[in-house]
Amino acid sequence: MNIPDKWKFTVERHRFIIIIAIIVLLLVIIITSFVMCGGMDKIHDSSARDDGDFVPAGSLAEGLVSDVDDIADAVVGTEASVVVDNTTSIEDIVAISELQTLRYDYNAICRVYEDDGVTPRYYVAYEGTVVLGVNLADLAIDYGDHDNPVITITIPAVEIQSYSVDAGTMEFIFEDVSYNNSQAMIEAHPLCEQDLLAKASEDESMFEIARINTEAQVRALTEPLVEQFYPDYDFVIEWEEQ
Repeated sequence: MNIPDKWKFTVERHRFIIIIAIIVLLLVIIITSFVMCGGMDKIHDSSARDDGDFVPAGSLAEGLVSDVDDIADAVVGTEASVVVDNTTSIEDIVAISELQTLRYDYNAICRVYEDDGVTPRYYVAYEGTVVLGVNLADLAIDYGDHDNPVITITIPAVEIQSYSVDAGTMEFIFEDVSYNNSQAMIEAHPLCEQDLLAKASEDESMFEIARINTEAQVRALTEPLVEQFYPDYDFVIEWEEQ
């Protein structure tokens, strides 16, 4: 059925009037609710506040942090006690696999001989480094018992953990200039490392210094643990038989 244009216009106008009326009604409700809830009083209070009543955000944050610190201090001061028992394993705490206790720098001369092992071909002056220490995985700990309250730590033998020769420091003296070739340069470095290892292995004074350092460091690592976890036990450090 065809609707006359005059009627269409009338319907659209009525629809528009209804929408406007709904919007006005909503505004009246919102304003009335705001006044009844004391909104105007809050606006007056806000406008009457002077600068002295304003709390900057930074100051508020500092106050909160201060309060948290006070609470934390109270907790730490009253409740943060450590509870342990005699099942604590020192091996589990001392988790370092290697303990390096001495680094020793060598200045030495390596002699390279002919196949007869007597006639020298050339000499090499070099600088090298040796590191001594112990493997803490081999540390033995005896926890004793109630009849023998002694913690005994047995330290493994000091050993050479690493050694190296600085190739840049190598200087040659040849018995015969014919030996001054690239082959000598290639073979000299591993021969110097062998020489360094042999010399360091026989250096008893170096090992003695390493043992002193090792015992001091093992004591520093373990004695506080024994005092904390086993306060009623004596503490002894021994060395593994060489």
